Amino acid sequence: MSRRKNFAPEKVSELATLPSDWLNIPGVQVEGMILKTDKLIVAQAIARMCECPKPACTNCGSNEEVNKAEIRWGNMYDVDRDGKNICIVLGRQRGYCGKCQKPFLPHLSFLDRGKRQRTLRFTKKGGGTLSRARDDLNSRQVDWDEP
Repeated sequence: MSRRKNFAPEKVSELATLPSDWLNIPGVQVEGMILKTDKLIVAQAIARMCECPKPACTNCGSNEEVNKAEIRWGNMYDVDRDGKNICIVLGRQRGYCGKCQKPFLPHLSFLDRGKRQRTLRFTKKGGGTLSRARDDLNSRQVDWDEP
């Protein structure tokens, strides 16, 4: 069971303002900030399906009859900024293949394929080992009587 909180998307009018390029990820537009605490910043962003090179269907490989479909929301984790963890509530626009009649999610180049909820920057920085290091610290016996 995961201890991480899943954040839901908010209406754009209810978000605190952030610059649209605050995350510095190409193709992702920041809509605003949902939550800011002393350890965490939750930002909402959207990655729309690009128009110019249409993505290929992940089911059949065709890119001739690809249309835009609804937006799916999910939480992604990015590198920390100013000592605070960054959680991105990311809206990914799905595609719909007219050839095989199936919806699909196009791959985003900045996401880690192995860890679906992490960006490549987070994984390269060592974010994959953060949870293991935290578990090691929690499992150690601490002798509180030491000077």
